Amino acid sequence: MRRKDRNVDSVEEKERILAEALHMTLAMQDDTSAGAPYQVPLNHVYLDGNIYFHCAAAGKKLDCIRANPNVSVSAISTGRLVVPENAKACDIGMAFESVHATGVATVLEQGDEHRRALEALVRRYGGDPSTMSPAAMKVTTLVRIAIGVMTAKRANM
Repeated sequence: MRRKDRNVDSVEEKERILAEALHMTLAMQDDTSAGAPYQVPLNHVYLDGNIYFHCAAAGKKLDCIRANPNVSVSAISTGRLVVPENAKACDIGMAFESVHATGVATVLEQGDEHRRALEALVRRYGGDPSTMSPAAMKVTTLVRIAIGVMTAKRANM
């Protein structure tokens, strides 16, 4: 990282930033478009050192993951514009905490990990997991991202 003064070294702080971010952007390689980048914003949950998200049972996202499971994610947990009084253009900035991670995505089969991750995802966004029907759980696709490398930075906090 070029700006060492913005680097977050603590693993606990990196995990906190990722856990607090309301959404993340998932980047993949689209082999159907000559390897062009493909990225989408997603809801996620950070659980047991992995990132989980849910999606439809078919679509471009899963096609990309199945063709090449190496992915990248970025998430911002805090972001606000900082405009000092009588600011000149270069004085304006952002206050933020962000995480960037690379890892390997795996589409989960039904089972304990699938259930625990789906319950955590529902709980994270304010739902009650006990209200999920078995039929809905069965048709919900979940993906685990096993994090390989995670970096974080913050500014103006």
